[in-house]
Amino acid sequence: MLIAGDIGGTKTILAAYAHDSSPSKPIVQRQYVSAQYPNLETITNEFLNEVNLPIHYAYFAVAGPIINGTAKLTNLPWKLSEQGFQRPPGIFSIRLMNDLEAIANSIPHLLPQDIQTINTGKSQSNGAKAVIAPGTGLGQAYLAWDGHEYRAHASEGGHASFAPHNDQEVQLLQYLWKQMKHVSVESVCSGIGVPNIYDFVKESQQLKEKPEVVSNFEGIPRSERTRVIFDEALKADEPDAICSKTLVVFLNILGAETGNLALKQLATSGIYLSGGIAMHLRSVLGDGRFMQTFVEKGRMSEMLQQIPIHIMLTRAALLGVAGYGLKELYRHA
Repeated sequence: MLIAGDIGGTKTILAAYAHDSSPSKPIVQRQYVSAQYPNLETITNEFLNEVNLPIHYAYFAVAGPIINGTAKLTNLPWKLSEQGFQRPPGIFSIRLMNDLEAIANSIPHLLPQDIQTINTGKSQSNGAKAVIAPGTGLGQAYLAWDGHEYRAHASEGGHASFAPHNDQEVQLLQYLWKQMKHVSVESVCSGIGVPNIYDFVKESQQLKEKPEVVSNFEGIPRSERTRVIFDEALKADEPDAICSKTLVVFLNILGAETGNLALKQLATSGIYLSGGIAMHLRSVLGDGRFMQTFVEKGRMSEMLQQIPIHIMLTRAALLGVAGYGLKELYRHA
């Protein structure tokens, strides 16, 4: 049996699986508030004591790069190590996996109800598949066919340089250059990036902030302003002008960057949008604005129009790391 875990700064989800389990149907699943525990080992021990099952393997998806089997979470003072993990009795091995790699691994296990398709396209057999996940940051990963199966690969593409594709975005880049040396695409296409767009729109167009929006900003981290901005922009009646314009800029940038990813990975078998922002904006991602900048790639536009694009509606990291772990169990049985 194995444990699979989705380890996040806010919550940690652990689930137990038998060797013949489906990755979408754990035997038992528990959720923990990450900040209430000093480390992952403590949560794992508590989980094992609760479920009392003969578990021998553990696979954890974590937000951040895995280097030599070691990871440091962005929003938690935890340092995780495959070798340094204080294994509970009975656990033979620990494997850490980047959360976007885990999300990519979930794609073969997705059910029709787990996705919302915004561009049907025409999937090419055994072509690459790519994931872009605007959340607090901007995650990217891809699946490549090796001749026998799809293999997931992590990426830190969100830290690549932001490339504007119109005059307004050039001005946005120049605005941010005054504040930071390196303007990554994550700086304008994520939870931490949306407030940067908001400030730019407000100052460049000399617009007055709505008191209700300013009040909702008070007392919350800057990255959490994104939800306030998008909630306001999505209002049916009298949405705030700054928030609405911010949403338009964001959709344009997300579409363009997703098109960049599709070209770099030649993702002819599909693009998958994951993360909290994609879920939040699924009502507008299919209205044409995202697709317009996605396909604006000159002579590659016709090819991009044929790429299927889906929004993932499930907790994909847990599904993916469980699927990977179960496959490894089967191989070594």
